[in-house]
Amino acid sequence: MPDKRARHELERKLDEALPEGRNVWDPTGAALYQLEPSWATAVICYRCLYVGLMPTLPARPLVWTCSQCGLAIKLDPPGEVLEAQRPAGSLIVPTAQRRRLS
Repeated sequence: MPDKRARHELERKLDEALPEGRNVWDPTGAALYQLEPSWATAVICYRCLYVGLMPTLPARPLVWTCSQCGLAIKLDPPGEVLEAQRPAGSLIVPTAQRRRLS
């Protein structure tokens, strides 16, 4: 879990890199997802304070690996982030309920 110093560093670097917009924090506190005006994900490594920026939103929980020190950080995007990527009117069917039609 990032400490206050890491979170402050993430916010500072994001102010420089991303335009003002609608942002949502990851429940872990290690990532910030930008939903508007464009999609972006920023993740802070709380070991070395490296900030990774991605021009996308994750479609599911994932493990991000810091390219500087190799620390693996679990991300769990909130529902608001996952919903932002889904086309209007589409439904998500759990994998266990999917059947192959022949």
